[in-house]
Amino acid sequence: MNEGMQNILLLSAMGSVLALILLCIKPLTKRLFSPKWQYYIWLTVLIVMVLPVKVSLPAKPVHITPIENTSAQTQQITPVEAQQEPAQPAVLEETIQRPAFRIPDIPNGIVRLSGFLWPAVSALLLMYKMTKYMMFLQTIKKHSVAERGLENIPKRLTVRKTELLDAPLVVGLIKPVLYLPQTEITEDELDYILLHELTHYRRHDLLYKWFAMLVSSIHWFNPFVYIVLRQIDEECEVSCDYEACKNLSEQQKKDYMAMILDFVQTSIQKKRPLTTQMASSKKILVL
Repeated sequence: MNEGMQNILLLSAMGSVLALILLCIKPLTKRLFSPKWQYYIWLTVLIVMVLPVKVSLPAKPVHITPIENTSAQTQQITPVEAQQEPAQPAVLEETIQRPAFRIPDIPNGIVRLSGFLWPAVSALLLMYKMTKYMMFLQTIKKHSVAERGLENIPKRLTVRKTELLDAPLVVGLIKPVLYLPQTEITEDELDYILLHELTHYRRHDLLYKWFAMLVSSIHWFNPFVYIVLRQIDEECEVSCDYEACKNLSEQQKKDYMAMILDFVQTSIQKKRPLTTQMASSKKILVL
């Protein structure tokens, strides 16, 4: 098997082992560490899956040829005999070789197929995700209007309203845009929305999700990578809510979580990839 495919399989196996360990100890770590730790620990799995590792296996098995009774044979040969009868290579050929461990050979057809299939599927998946993402960007931008007059908004962040969404989200890695649903939102709810989404923005969660998408495209054949993606999405929202509520009063926390729960219950849109969508699963609404 070619070296590139060996490296990918090794990295994928290492990441899978680490992910399995984290899943097994998660009930314990959730009690000991903060939601922020629970979120960023999965980044180590992604990094392990892309760290360069050089794998080199011997092309042929090494055979050890034992030479028996060497000292006895040396004593029987006189200096004159040693000059007249030099050692012949045939002596080594007649020795018995011990069997060595041998890695089963993989048929060349399978090697060539795997070497072609892996990058081809990776490229197709990446193209599909990017095409779908760009179409979503064009559609939502076309059916939205700019929202001006909001305070405490970073200059780099644009705010728009659209009828295509029923929950707020931030999209765009280079030029991030906050999209708000075209519904009536109270002033308090808008403050909570901005608090939530600006927390995502300041933590660069979109960059994290883009990196996760690239890693999943490389390791598309590994089921553990999809488990890691789901863990990242869930812990991203939990840690964001926890971070956003740190400086809120108890009543404000209740109002904040009630607003998110309302978005979850009324949202009919599926989760958008490469975005920080505010309406997530009900089971993660825990502070």
